[in-house]
Amino acid sequence: MYLYSLCRHMLLLFIFALGTYAPMRAMDNNNNTNSMLTFARDVTVGTIAATTECTVSHPLTIIKYRLQQGDKLRQINFNTRFLYTGFGLNIASMAPTTALQFGIEGVFKKLLPDHPSKPMLSACGAGICSAVVSSPIELMVVHLQNEEKRRLATDATKPKLTAHQIIRGLVLYGGYPVLSRGMLPKALREGGFATGLLWGNGKIKDYLQRAVGNGVAATIGASLVTGLGVTVVTHPFDTISTIMQEGCNVTSSAPRKQQVTTMRQAARTIYQQGKLRGFYKGFAPRVIFVTTAIGVMDKVRHDLTAYANRLME
Repeated sequence: MYLYSLCRHMLLLFIFALGTYAPMRAMDNNNNTNSMLTFARDVTVGTIAATTECTVSHPLTIIKYRLQQGDKLRQINFNTRFLYTGFGLNIASMAPTTALQFGIEGVFKKLLPDHPSKPMLSACGAGICSAVVSSPIELMVVHLQNEEKRRLATDATKPKLTAHQIIRGLVLYGGYPVLSRGMLPKALREGGFATGLLWGNGKIKDYLQRAVGNGVAATIGASLVTGLGVTVVTHPFDTISTIMQEGCNVTSSAPRKQQVTTMRQAARTIYQQGKLRGFYKGFAPRVIFVTTAIGVMDKVRHDLTAYANRLME
């Protein structure tokens, strides 16, 4: 048990160190101004792409969270204000997360030795690093929508909790280490997502382009295939992370849940409650979300990168 805990903390430390080191490495790379501009370009493109996609798909994220936490579809509040609970925080998560993925991918391509697997590993590594940003913010989004659900169910006239109150409640409940809750499965999820977005989608699109000769059909087909594949592989990690993150409480009035602090505990809990199907709760909204995200981000990335390259010439 001690060895498992030590390995888990070492992995979290590695992810955090890599996520903070890679951008600095890009800036210091031989004092090359072009490298700095390229990194800045990738970060800017990633931010715009994520903001565009998040505006469209945020309600799907909220529905996914509710299903993963045990609600039935008929129990979900489809009020627009509820479905956009934590929207600002989600953009604050998705924008820097995708920005880091786009930016750090280029850094890994420079750091890793030449090998056929280099593009895939660069994309996966960029996704893993981005969990440093996405995990703490998604923790806050989960608790924002949980508290909003309780408020609407008890006294809708009460003021909504702010992001600052959520952060303070989390830290008071579990100390600052609580902000890393669920980061390891998030890193595995983001690694899979970035691999699909930054590497797999382009490969599939090129293949379909040669097969059907239609650019629009190839783009749509690639997004559908990549989105489905990524979701099938990564959704169990997403569910595990959600269960780990909801286990801590923000307000003293909220019902206390059994603490689930490790991936093993979360996986056991999910399996006991729903067998293998339990790992795929919320699969339908997430596969729509991932497919949309890959299609939108790939398109925005391609167009904005081409535009930025013209400006940099």
